Amino acid sequence: MADSNLFQLILTQTGLGGIAIFAMWLLNRTYSDALRREREYAETLRSDRAELLTVTRDLVKTMAGLENAVQTLTNELHRTSNPRN
Repeated sequence: MADSNLFQLILTQTGLGGIAIFAMWLLNRTYSDALRREREYAETLRSDRAELLTVTRDLVKTMAGLENAVQTLTNELHRTSNPRN
């Protein structure tokens, strides 16, 4: 009911031009809110992507370290099982 009263007040005080200005103001406000939400969402995505890249980089380093450890262990086992005399 309050919206109807506000609409009626604007219409009686300013006519259709006031209604048009009010509608444009509401549209601008809605657009600004949507733009703010999209910017926040984009920032969240950027942050998540950066974290994912960091985790992936750390995982690759860990996997390389494990690969080297397995290779070293394999070489060591091979040498101890086949000693050269």
